Amino acid sequence: MSRKFKIERDYYADGEYLYKKKHVEFEPGLTVLVGCNGCGKTTLMRQIRLQVEKDLKNPCVLHYDNEKHGGMSSIEKSMFYGDMSFVATSVTSSEGERIALNMQKMASKIGRMMKEHPEENEFWIFLDGIDSGFSIDAIEDLKRGLFDTIFNTYPGKDIYILVRDFGSFGC
Repeated sequence: MSRKFKIERDYYADGEYLYKKKHVEFEPGLTVLVGCNGCGKTTLMRQIRLQVEKDLKNPCVLHYDNEKHGGMSSIEKSMFYGDMSFVATSVTSSEGERIALNMQKMASKIGRMMKEHPEENEFWIFLDGIDSGFSIDAIEDLKRGLFDTIFNTYPGKDIYILVRDFGSFGC
């Protein structure tokens, strides 16, 4: 089932309109937000995520933002929980490899969410800024390894995956 959202055109109440459209509609599946830096992709994703969390009674929503949850934040959290294998691998990895490691952790969270809420039919996964440092091969591996697996494992569920900048390499 598709979901339609009203978009706050003047999100920051500064008299500047961010978007030409008043509403956006999403079908279940993978949606990629692509555009130049500063055009409002993250703002749009945040608006949609907050609306979904507000609308759903038992929100089955996961959010990953590479700036907030990746990099040193992920390494520090792993150190806190004693996951020294992740720490060692992350410290010696490129940015793209660290994103792949964090997507493995995200895959576990997605699996847990789906198993904990078998009665739910609507799931939302927001992935913000996961393309930085990713090669084309890594992007294809993530698509095939994570996204396709989710859709094939849970047929009949409305699963929405919104990804910002997935595979766009600038404007």
